[in-house]
Amino acid sequence: MFDETCLMLLGYDPNSLSIEFPLVEVEKAFDEVEESIFYRQTVSRSVWKFQELLQISEEEKMRKACKVFDQFLYSFIATKRQELSKCNKSSDDLLSDLMMEEENNKRVHDDKFLKDAIFNLFVAGRDTITSALT
Repeated sequence: MFDETCLMLLGYDPNSLSIEFPLVEVEKAFDEVEESIFYRQTVSRSVWKFQELLQISEEEKMRKACKVFDQFLYSFIATKRQELSKCNKSSDDLLSDLMMEEENNKRVHDDKFLKDAIFNLFVAGRDTITSALT
């Protein structure tokens, strides 16, 4: 579902299920973020807050994974902005459609807003569909 979610949201196919089964670092980072969030639900708030303060254990993994995933999304946002500035045509991904919508309404969202919106859609698209299929 990671590949399908990438295609739908970004217009990019990471080919994580190709014959070679390559290691897709972004997919691994996304999994680590989810595991860290689950970990937060299994320990007391004071424990994970302390770990977050010291950047140890799951919180360190989560910080690194978030950085990888954020860089991945920011690079796509920058690329899409360049593509849309060159040609003002419709595309097959949600990020481009969201950016076209903002240009048509003269309402410009910053990159952080777009990154957060796409991340939320990643969580909703990947995990919901995976759970339903299971």
